[in-house]
Amino acid sequence: MWDGPGGQAALNCKEALPAAFQHVWTLGADGRTEPLSFHDLGCGYGSLLVLAHVLKGTQNFNISTATGTEIRADLHDAFMRWLHDFQEAAPLFATAVDDIRRSFILADMISPDAVAVQTAVRQADIIWCNNMLFPPELNAAVANMLRQCMSARAVVVSTAELQCMEQGTPLELRTQNRFMFPPDSMSWTGNAVPGFMSRLTTRVHDHGNGRDDHTAPRRDVARDRTRRRQSRTSRAQAIGS
Repeated sequence: MWDGPGGQAALNCKEALPAAFQHVWTLGADGRTEPLSFHDLGCGYGSLLVLAHVLKGTQNFNISTATGTEIRADLHDAFMRWLHDFQEAAPLFATAVDDIRRSFILADMISPDAVAVQTAVRQADIIWCNNMLFPPELNAAVANMLRQCMSARAVVVSTAELQCMEQGTPLELRTQNRFMFPPDSMSWTGNAVPGFMSRLTTRVHDHGNGRDDHTAPRRDVARDRTRRRQSRTSRAQAIGS
């Protein structure tokens, strides 16, 4: 186990282990080879955030930037103390530690005033959310925040389903893929854990016959124009004859 600020206490925070990160990154990258930004939404003691910083620039991980958000001040403070102690013990890594320190955001991730969180989410290509133990109302709020803030290019990987399909909005956050994390990926169990991959999609409405998407009105307009053109041609031919 990564022996960061939480140590064995990280078990109480339900941290994902480094073994999970490769799975998160591979699914989130979804075949993309350009540099991608990573955000850990609810990053706990920061273990995967540190790992993302360590892996930046390595051959198998095309990580451009890494940021994380945590709502609990005690976890944030523990992480800051650990970074301070590490920097004191290894001053040659001072610049790298400062970079990690700046990337860890202490904020209420669902507050409309959490501008730093919204900016980080908006800039992220891969968003990791270890939300299996979030209460339903928090998951719903997180999903709504993601729907409003995340980029259309972003992929969300989570341990509980995150979907938001509010009425009257043009975009939905929908689950695209369900999978299982390999055994020994999480700190609280050696078993395989469910995973979900979500993306923004164009809203699909239901008009009683199963589906009706945004292209339907455009198809109707094109059909009406064709009919009007055919009608004018028929009238012209009738006059000419």
